[in-house]
Amino acid sequence: MSKKKQQGKANITWATFMVVVLGIIVGNAFLALNTIQGLTQTQKSLDNTSMLTTAIEKLHLSIVQAESGQRGYLLTEEADYLTPYYDAVGQIEAQTDHVKSLHSEIDGQAERIAQLLVLVDSKIKELKQTVNLALNDKESRALYVLNTHKGRKLYKQIREYVNEIQDRELLFKVSHFSKLAQIKNEAKITFAITAITSALLIIGMFIMTRLNLRNAAQYRFELEKQNETLAMKVSERTQELTLYSDELSRSNRELEEFAFVASHDLQEPLRKIQAFSDRLETMFKDELGEKGMDYIGRMKNAAQRMSNLINDLLEFSRITTRG
Repeated sequence: MSKKKQQGKANITWATFMVVVLGIIVGNAFLALNTIQGLTQTQKSLDNTSMLTTAIEKLHLSIVQAESGQRGYLLTEEADYLTPYYDAVGQIEAQTDHVKSLHSEIDGQAERIAQLLVLVDSKIKELKQTVNLALNDKESRALYVLNTHKGRKLYKQIREYVNEIQDRELLFKVSHFSKLAQIKNEAKITFAITAITSALLIIGMFIMTRLNLRNAAQYRFELEKQNETLAMKVSERTQELTLYSDELSRSNRELEEFAFVASHDLQEPLRKIQAFSDRLETMFKDELGEKGMDYIGRMKNAAQRMSNLINDLLEFSRITTRG
């Protein structure tokens, strides 16, 4: 397998591993987010139902306190009973506003709470009516209104609504506590899975890093080996070229020396030919005649051309030897 294929395979392996890692991280994050949202929403629902239950209970207790103060004052005409009465009436108004600001997630619970508040308002009017009559020296009229049992009927209805609302909120709370326990168990499982997958990811990354380092070391070793082989080949080729260059230089020197020697040695016969031609021309000019002189002239011209060629060869050898 070539290095490029090995490198490409390693890149594909790393890319696949990173995709798996990102997928696991996203999955864990999604599970954790769902768990946190479930816990938050369940806890919010429990807090809301607890606040509503507490507000309803406080409203009920205030009504009981106001009614006790009313009955105590009507029966004894002692002003001390009016203090808890007035305190309770003042608290009821604030508590009613607080109950109105709350909401329930139970179907039909809002209508029950609204009906309860209507009954509470009627009960407060009944309490105020009897107390005002007693304060205006109309005790008999106040006792008459009290003996009609209108207030008792109102309180009975109020208590029924309070009990129904409280029971439904209690069932809602129990179901959400069960749901909260289930979510907590799921959260434990989710966090356990996250911890296990994180540990596996760390181990996987460690193994992949070790494998990558080993492949990198092997790749570097093979690359260094190839570099050494290439360096050896370059060195061998350099030596061959050096030998060839030395051989070529030696051959050039021999050729230069040969040309230099040959040019000097070849001049000697030409000088003889030219010298004897001059003597023949001078001494035997009349005997040779016109045709003989023509032959001598041609011979001298040929010798001169040959001399020029030898001189040119000599000049060429001097150029290469003298630089």
